Amino acid sequence: MSGNTGHEKRMAPRKRASDALFWKRPVEDDLSMGWLLDVSDTGCAFAWRGEDPPAEGETLELRFSDREAPVRAVVRRAEIAHGDLTVIGAMLEKPPPAAMLEVAMQEPRPVRIK
Repeated sequence: MSGNTGHEKRMAPRKRASDALFWKRPVEDDLSMGWLLDVSDTGCAFAWRGEDPPAEGETLELRFSDREAPVRAVVRRAEIAHGDLTVIGAMLEKPPPAAMLEVAMQEPRPVRIK
């Protein structure tokens, strides 16, 4: 097991969950199914059975049952519970603030050189 110091690392309140969660690595086409254990505004934890669990620092694409669009997340903890069962903690990537998106959508202004 790696990284478990026995205390909570997420700052946002967690809510228990028990929904299916689908995930994939960005370079893969096939989705894997996991079981959502808890969720917060900043992250989630889920259990997954398989031979090649994601590593800490790896980016994943998560699909929650209550959200239409996939969400990108970074694995912060991946602990083998036993055998092929891994518990994965992931931090959700935040979308850029609306103001930044608004600036990004604007037409570029010509630059005047004197």
